Amino acid sequence: MALFDRIQAVQQRSPGSFIPFRIENETVGFLPTDLAWRLSTTFDQALAFENDCLVFCSLVSDFEGRSAVLAEVSDFFLENKLMPNPRNELYPIKNNWNQTPFALLERNASIPLGLVTYGVNLNAWTIDTKGEKLLWVGKRSLQKQTEPGKLDHIAAGGQPAHISLHANMVKEAEEEASIPQELARLCKPVGAVVGHYHDEYCRRFIHYDFDLELPREFQPKPLDGEVENFQLMSPEQIIHLLRTSDEFDLESTIAIIDWLIRHGFVHAENEPDFDHIYAGLRADLFRL
Repeated sequence: MALFDRIQAVQQRSPGSFIPFRIENETVGFLPTDLAWRLSTTFDQALAFENDCLVFCSLVSDFEGRSAVLAEVSDFFLENKLMPNPRNELYPIKNNWNQTPFALLERNASIPLGLVTYGVNLNAWTIDTKGEKLLWVGKRSLQKQTEPGKLDHIAAGGQPAHISLHANMVKEAEEEASIPQELARLCKPVGAVVGHYHDEYCRRFIHYDFDLELPREFQPKPLDGEVENFQLMSPEQIIHLLRTSDEFDLESTIAIIDWLIRHGFVHAENEPDFDHIYAGLRADLFRL
């Protein structure tokens, strides 16, 4: 399997299967056509069709009102088994991280609505005695709702409302890998990767990436049960696994490939699909 196949896996789309969800004349989500109709009939005092889009009715016009309706929509999704069990984390609905949110919504309820979700990833490595970089890789808990048992970053997480990206990354690093806060705070923001793919829902995400070099003697340890264990892998091992197996979590692969590019292990002279890979790391989120 080519590395570009990993990029395509989070960029596969099927236009025409989804209805835009709009707030204040801005498209914030895409949901299956039949689900859009169900919502407009179940919540006919709050949601309606307008110009082939699902919109809020005129009486629901502010942050609090939209958030209250969406809390009921979340309950509807859960009762009808349209989303996993709630995580009890509120996600902001917006199309730009610096934008004022239109509303808040239960994290897992964002999935059926096809909202842009935000998250943070930590790429942490150490330098071995030969001066070579080794990346810390975690194995996801077998109890995880998504991709249990897959290989992943040393720490990562969804981005809830009311906390900065950097503070969230420090929190996740401590909770998932027992990285002390004073060490985790040294992580540097290095950009973001984007995914937009379709299965039964339209899945769109922006993951903000952080880099951290860890001391050679530091050993991460699972703390909150999100991760089974950690291991050090050479870039060559990682590339081999990406090419020959499905051991890595689907959405983490693009941030790991981005790390491999930024640190010089994958480049235009050793990867025939480099230009397509690089372009695919930041695909268009806002168009089906």
